[in-house]
Amino acid sequence: MLKRINIAAVAVIVILTLVFGWQVLYRRLEPVDLNFVVTSWPASRLIYAVESRGLFKKYGLKVKIIDVGGNYERAVEALRQGEADGGSFVLSEPLRLTAEGLPIKVVASIDYSSGADGIVAVPDIQSLQDLRGRRVAVPVQGFGHLLFQEALRRAALSEDDVIIVPQEPLGAVRAFLAHRVDAVVSVEPYLSLAVARRQSHLLFSSAETPGLISNVIAFREEYVLSHPKKVAAFLRAWFDVIDYFEHGEAERQEVMAIAAIASGVTLANLEDEFRGIELLNFAGNAIAFTYGNDITSLYGSGERLLEFLESTGRILKPVSVFKVLEPSFIRSGLR
Repeated sequence: MLKRINIAAVAVIVILTLVFGWQVLYRRLEPVDLNFVVTSWPASRLIYAVESRGLFKKYGLKVKIIDVGGNYERAVEALRQGEADGGSFVLSEPLRLTAEGLPIKVVASIDYSSGADGIVAVPDIQSLQDLRGRRVAVPVQGFGHLLFQEALRRAALSEDDVIIVPQEPLGAVRAFLAHRVDAVVSVEPYLSLAVARRQSHLLFSSAETPGLISNVIAFREEYVLSHPKKVAAFLRAWFDVIDYFEHGEAERQEVMAIAAIASGVTLANLEDEFRGIELLNFAGNAIAFTYGNDITSLYGSGERLLEFLESTGRILKPVSVFKVLEPSFIRSGLR
C-alpha cells in the first residue's frame, strides 16, 4: 500500500514538473512584442515596477527587458544591431545614431538632471566670471563638459578664457581634492566627494539648467512605423507607473523597492541615486515636447546638444532635431 502511495506521489510530482516546466518554457518561447534595453541609470530601473505591477500585460504587451547594467555602450550597441527595438538613453544617443545613418525616434522623456551634475570651486571663486584664468578639471566623458559650456555661456566666457585640465570623471575629482586645480566639473556620486573637500563650495549645478541633460525613451524608427500601437501601449504602461510613483509615499517606496531589488542595491542607495534627478510624468512630457528655444523643451535642449556634439567631434554629419523627436504619441494623449 505504502509503495503504491509513493509511486502515485512521484507520478504527481513528475506531472506537475512537466506541466509547470512546459509553462515556463512556453513563456520563454512566447512571441515578444518589444525588446527594450535598460542600463543602471536609476530612473530606467522603474521599468521593473511596470513589469511587476502587470502593466504591460494590462495593455496587451509582452516586453523582454534587456538589462546591461552599467555597460552603457552595450545598450547603444543593442539598439544599433537590432537586438533591442528601443531603450532608455541620454538624448545624445538618438541624435548620434541618426547622424550615423540609423534613424531613431524619441517618443518620451524619462527625466533630466536637476543637481546631479555640477561645478565645485575653491572659496575665492564666488561667481562664474571668477573662473577666468583658473584651472578647471573637466571630464572627457559624459556631459559635464556640456554643463560647463552652458555655465561659461551664461558668464559670457569661452573655453579660451579658462585653463581646461582634461580628466577622467574620478580623476577630475582627485585633482581637485589634491589642490591641483581650482574647480572641477563632476557628476554624482563623485560630485558629493568634491563638495566634501574643506574650503570648497558648489558654484553651479544642473538644477539651474533644467532639461539640458535629458534621458529619453527611444525606438528604432522602423519599429515605430511598423508598430505605433505597441509603442503607445508601452508608454501608457510607463506613465501608469510614474503616476503610481507620485501618488503617495507608500506607493513611491513600493516602486523604489522593486527597482532596488532589480538593481541589486539597497533602498537607501537607490534613494541617493535619485537625488538630483527630476522625473517627468505625462504633463511634464507635454511641456518637453512643446517647441521652444529654451532647454525645458526637447527641441531647445536638442539643438544645444547638437552644437555640443558637433563642436566636440562626436557627430560628423548634420542631423535635424525634428527628424529625431517624435511628438505624436504625447500630443495625441496616447489615444
